[in-house]
Amino acid sequence: MTQRLNEALAGHALAVMTAAGEIVTADGRGVRPLYTLYKERPEALRGATVADRVVGRGAAVIMVAAGIGRLETPAISRPALDLLTTHGIPVEATRVVEMIVNRAGTGPCPVEALTSGVDDIGRCIELIEGFLATH
Repeated sequence: MTQRLNEALAGHALAVMTAAGEIVTADGRGVRPLYTLYKERPEALRGATVADRVVGRGAAVIMVAAGIGRLETPAISRPALDLLTTHGIPVEATRVVEMIVNRAGTGPCPVEALTSGVDDIGRCIELIEGFLATH
């Protein structure tokens, strides 16, 4: 991970280096910080290098929809890695896991499960929006 992004990620949920070199950070839980940035500042994500602590398929869907240029993460699920790779987005990950586990540790992350098996990125975004509206 680049030093600037690593420093920016410390204490934040998400750090982005825009295509113009600006560092943008976001905080919150789950996919909400990334989704909020996608909706409020889409230009910050287009072509950007994104550093996220944990990346599941839901976050990968948002990254594909946003047109990021690269992802750096300590942990990514296999479905997320496969999706990003399919869409030509380079990924630097320390660890690949079979799935992201929910906060209770009882099963898969709900957003990862929600988007599983859905190939249409637009439909996945709709599912994520519906989830976030109720949680």
